[in-house]
Amino acid sequence: MRTERRWTQVVSTVLAAGALAAFGTVAGAGTASAEPYDCSADSRRDVAAAYCNNGTGQYRVVATCRGVSGLQYGPNQRPGTASVVRCPNGAQVSSSSWEITEW
Repeated sequence: MRTERRWTQVVSTVLAAGALAAFGTVAGAGTASAEPYDCSADSRRDVAAAYCNNGTGQYRVVATCRGVSGLQYGPNQRPGTASVVRCPNGAQVSSSSWEITEW
């Protein structure tokens, strides 16, 4: 009987610890999601820009330029400041977007 009670206590402790870990993970995810949001990206000719209005952390513009291999990246910025990149050699921007670099 004592062995059964002790086993029950061990199982209860493990389950409680697992529940706390799971709850902590979920609760932590809610509080750590202050990444940049309300963002947009646009381009004109050989320049691409992204702008995030709210949040914390950093983001940057990402552009694809015609005739240029690889992606072009603007500087990391905090919300409220634009990230801008110019395609090399006057190449035209074919697409632009933004990515979160730090949250």
